[in-house]
Amino acid sequence: MPVDYEFLIAWCCLGFSLIYLGIQCFRLLWPVWSMKLDRNHRATHERFAKNTIGLTEKSVETAVTSQACFNRLFKDEDLTSDEKLAKKKLQFWMFFTAGTVALLYFVRFYPGIPPEASNYALDAVIIALGTVFGALADYRISRSAEYVAKALEAQTSKAD
Repeated sequence: MPVDYEFLIAWCCLGFSLIYLGIQCFRLLWPVWSMKLDRNHRATHERFAKNTIGLTEKSVETAVTSQACFNRLFKDEDLTSDEKLAKKKLQFWMFFTAGTVALLYFVRFYPGIPPEASNYALDAVIIALGTVFGALADYRISRSAEYVAKALEAQTSKAD
């Protein structure tokens, strides 16, 4: 019996896109743990791991929630230059996701396009969703790192 390589490739692409989406969701949900994987915030995570003020991952995640980060980017007007850059990045990936959804509908309902194409278009939508979650995760990780740094500096200034 011959092997259907198109089916195998489609399932591999779907698997890889779901893994990417899962990694970005993980980064979004656990920003403190994700700080040690980010080269820009690794030193902050090391300082966090050695803290003596009772700062926990749960307290940081409660102080800097995903919803608060999203609302800050889209509802507040007094954004810093880094926040404006994060907002543009998030908006770009949201428009990109909308484009991939439009591509999925086009491929799915336009006559004459092979049915396998909708599988790959769905993979593109999943990857685009992962990039949206990744952009929001990057912003939440940076906000969490700022929160940890301020808390640790406040403790250091009290000790002096």
